[in-house]
Amino acid sequence: MTTGTDDFINGYLEDKATGIIQDLNIEPDYTFVAGSGDHTTRFLLHINDNDISGNSGDFVIYPKKNNIYVINQKGLEGEMSKFNLMGQSITYQVLQDGLNRIPVDQAGGIYFVNITIQY
Repeated sequence: MTTGTDDFINGYLEDKATGIIQDLNIEPDYTFVAGSGDHTTRFLLHINDNDISGNSGDFVIYPKKNNIYVINQKGLEGEMSKFNLMGQSITYQVLQDGLNRIPVDQAGGIYFVNITIQY
């Protein structure tokens, strides 16, 4: 059972294997069958995304080879942190214009990236 989705504004789960994009505000539960050949990047979680294609946001965030990359598309000033599932802050760094890299020490895992913008 999924919990904690009440605070989402335009929260969507995208299953890249099936092409299904599900609005988590309307239906917070998603059932799927995983196979041994499924890729670790099968799912994308879109939160507060006005355009589900990911093309209109301030940031693009993606994992690749033990790193999390954050593209600061509009040169916004701020900071970013990486958290584990227990809510512990693992990394903190100043947000740079363009491409930012957050190293991930372990090959697998689930992490949250928090970006705080200065206005």
